[in-house]
Amino acid sequence: MQDFYQVLGVDKGADQAQIKAAFKKMAMKYHPDRNPGNKFAEETFKTLNEAYHTLSNPQKKLRYDSRFYWVTEENKEFKDLYWEELRRRRYNHWKNAQENQYRFDRNYFKIQGLAFLVFIIIADFALGLFIPHTTMCNVSTALNGMPTANHSSKSMVFSELAVLTMPLP
Repeated sequence: MQDFYQVLGVDKGADQAQIKAAFKKMAMKYHPDRNPGNKFAEETFKTLNEAYHTLSNPQKKLRYDSRFYWVTEENKEFKDLYWEELRRRRYNHWKNAQENQYRFDRNYFKIQGLAFLVFIIIADFALGLFIPHTTMCNVSTALNGMPTANHSSKSMVFSELAVLTMPLP
């Protein structure tokens, strides 16, 4: 990767006006409309354009300069901008982490409802809270529909079923 300051032909302490003037001068020289069919001029113009857009924006320039550890005590303005940008990034990272930590939306309540339903089903099987009643109702419905006239067999099935499904103390 080329040094953008060298591409534009300015020193590292150049201000915005010097960067703009250097870009205009180089852009006129290497513009693709002035050099049709010249691939070198086209690539050079693309590099010039990238260098200008990076160095003309103060925040992008700060990021570019910090990549080369150019922020020193002599250039206090850029050093302050660097630390300000770093603090802003850290704060935004912290803020996003706080916002994404707890969110009570529709999916939260769906998951909580499903968890409660699973808990009820497991408790139902483990403790026998609702199953004996439903089993007794289903068996009595099935026995009432039986074509047999033997009433004692029905009561015997109910008594055995009651003993089997009775909750433990």
